[in-house]
Amino acid sequence: MVLDYQKRRLGDEMQGGGTVNQTMVYPREIVRRALELNATGIVLAHNHPSGDPAASREDMAMTKAVQRAAAALGIELHDHIIIAGTRWVSFQREGWL
Repeated sequence: MVLDYQKRRLGDEMQGGGTVNQTMVYPREIVRRALELNATGIVLAHNHPSGDPAASREDMAMTKAVQRAAAALGIELHDHIIIAGTRWVSFQREGWL
């Protein structure tokens, strides 16, 4: 989800699909699209088909990479939410952002 300076939703963008246990996400493409939409904020979200919403090392690394790339261009990463069935994890709520 991309947000304007008042944290209003500008739109939702799907950046990629994957297999049961992995997907390729490119921080550069996420930030590029946010810039195209004149966004000042981003909220990331993805699912874990396994049913376990725990963040993996790869989830943590990708989130930090997006955060660094976005921050360099004045875009704030507000949250990254992992959804697994009826359970979910918020990076912001966990204090990881």
